[in-house]
Amino acid sequence: MPLVMFTGPNAVYNAFRRTLFFARLQNRCLVIPHFYNHITQSRYPVKRQGEETFDIGRLRNVINTSTLDEYNTQCNENVTIPQVVIPPLTNTTHLVDKYHYKVQRFYRNYTFFKDNRMIQEFQQTTGIHLHNVSFTNHTEISWFKDSYDSKCVVYFPGIKSNFGDIEGYTDNEETALTRAPYVKRLADEAVTYLCDGRFAVVHWRNKSGEGCRPKLCNNNLRHELDNQLDNVGVIVKSIQSYLKSQKIDCLYVATPRYSKRIIESLNTMIAHLFSLQDLISMSENINEYQSDLYVLSLVEQELAELTVK
Repeated sequence: MPLVMFTGPNAVYNAFRRTLFFARLQNRCLVIPHFYNHITQSRYPVKRQGEETFDIGRLRNVINTSTLDEYNTQCNENVTIPQVVIPPLTNTTHLVDKYHYKVQRFYRNYTFFKDNRMIQEFQQTTGIHLHNVSFTNHTEISWFKDSYDSKCVVYFPGIKSNFGDIEGYTDNEETALTRAPYVKRLADEAVTYLCDGRFAVVHWRNKSGEGCRPKLCNNNLRHELDNQLDNVGVIVKSIQSYLKSQKIDCLYVATPRYSKRIIESLNTMIAHLFSLQDLISMSENINEYQSDLYVLSLVEQELAELTVK
């Protein structure tokens, strides 16, 4: 069972993937956790099913899966200190896995777990009570072996573990975890509208903009936004230069709907520019999901993997 500390989609995806590695190495059944939309898409997190996020049928070719209810039935009274598995930081700092080192340190900080609302939310959403969560003092591979005989395990995947040091590790799990079939079909269709499939993708996420909502924008965020506006031209020229060097004149921009300035600026410099609104207008199938930003985000992620390498 992955111990998911945040409800943002990317955090849950990474938690699920890392727990998959751990479960395979210990020959365990993998619990399909709750997935959630992004908090910017609605006022409160909305639960999404595993089947609408990943190809669970394909995943079952490499590992047995379990529902949260099944886990609760078998394990809820058995989750005690030895069964909460947290890999040691010393094995993982050189494998940050797209997370900044400071973020990893934050995840690993013991005070993060004490009376923390994230732990409370985990317990409320799963029904699993974590008894006195504590860190292992082990600095070697023994952290993995010590949990092997426990029937039920809650695995904290906030840190990428050095599984390469463990006998029997392979990367087959990476290819087994793919997006849901309907998402892949939508992305494949989207490609047909994007310059015969030769295109690049830019993910523009303005986190200052996320926090700067009407009447809630503090001075620091306003200053960050002003700096971004001053440098939009530099950003756009850099993107244009890269595309020219790769002989690509088609760009898809994945961005929240409130980030209009970057689209307007790119439009003046890029010959063929596309965004989510273009796909919605061109495809009846994608248009069916126009109000479901969770699904549309999955489609954009799949698009990014289909770009020119």
